[in-house]
Amino acid sequence: MTQNIRKLASFFRILMIGGGLLLSTSYSSLAFQNQSEHDIVRALAWSPDGSMLAVGGIINGQVGVYLLRDHSIIAFFETSGNVGSIAWSPDDTKIAALVGGISDSIQIWDARSGEKLSTILQQGATSTHKIAWHPNGIDLAAARGYLNVWNTSSGTSIKTLQSTTLDLDDVQTFAWHPNGTQLFFVVADKAIRLWDVATNSIVHEQKSDAFIVSLVTSPDGTKLAVGGSDGTVQVWDLATYRTLYTVQVVPKTKDVVWYVEWSHDGKIIAAAGARYGITIWDANSGKLLDTIEKQAEGLLKAMALSRYGGRLAYSTDRYGAGSPALAQTIFNDYTEPILNGAVQITVLAPSPEKLHTIIQDCGVQPNVQQSLMPHIDANELQAFTDELSALSDKDISAGCKADLMAVVKALMAKVEH
Repeated sequence: MTQNIRKLASFFRILMIGGGLLLSTSYSSLAFQNQSEHDIVRALAWSPDGSMLAVGGIINGQVGVYLLRDHSIIAFFETSGNVGSIAWSPDDTKIAALVGGISDSIQIWDARSGEKLSTILQQGATSTHKIAWHPNGIDLAAARGYLNVWNTSSGTSIKTLQSTTLDLDDVQTFAWHPNGTQLFFVVADKAIRLWDVATNSIVHEQKSDAFIVSLVTSPDGTKLAVGGSDGTVQVWDLATYRTLYTVQVVPKTKDVVWYVEWSHDGKIIAAAGARYGITIWDANSGKLLDTIEKQAEGLLKAMALSRYGGRLAYSTDRYGAGSPALAQTIFNDYTEPILNGAVQITVLAPSPEKLHTIIQDCGVQPNVQQSLMPHIDANELQAFTDELSALSDKDISAGCKADLMAVVKALMAKVEH
């Protein structure tokens, strides 16, 4: 039995690594016609407050983490290797990056000063490129074969996932349980398990009909979104582990759901495979909100939702799977390229209702909310833009303002057409 599991794990490891190679093909690939020859982005993460975007990759020949505000670079953290994953600490003060090389490392910076705080060297092999902060903003989980929890202040390992009955040396993906004491994780046997870190014991096991390749917990800690090899995302109730609904993200047998993102406000989920479009839906009802279709077979490499769900950042590579032709990818009319086109930021389903939802989530003053009518025109949009621009940081958060401005800009383009 153990031997069969190891064979299955080995097969699945090949599948995952093969997909990873497709997702991280040659750095000479280009995603867009105006992109520099060596530009490639493999990691994206919005800050929890939504004001900044961290971008990991190579831009103009420089490899590292770029920190952007309003599409402008405000900081650059140089790394010694390719950046496979980025994670912000919950309080926005620190950025962690998984950096590849002869020996992978986790590098951590102060997001405000740019000072490098620590470097954690990892050992072992893995097909997983993921790191995730503990809610306390000090501990951090990473998979390097086995799943480890590190203390980022001291650089020491707190706990390594071990079991006497299971083969756990190739963790594929994981996510912190909202209680902060446990981690969901996946190996290669169609099951999600819950690991209690303090006791080093597996306290729950949930079977699945498909291999799980991505998962994320909801910000309020009540649900889990699970992306599978069957092209679906299932949303589970964490109290009962009952499936609330299922969304078919990519055609069955054609692709797997590599990416699942939950907006920080908990209202939107976005998911995608490598080769097909991005699907966005209402996290509570499962209602489809937007589908961002690709017009070519460029492979998706990274994506991230802004705090209030107004913007989606994504990156692709230049070529489709096996295609020798340039695959210029156009998702919709409300997309703006940044960093030489290595990253695209698109506005999701712009509408007056979207504006009102973000306004309410942000808690903006009533006079701003009342400045928009149910049916808006260009003059009303301009008046709203002027009023929004005049608000100070005390009146509105930077992340909220950025999401609102992006939606207004998209609506203006919509009205003009």
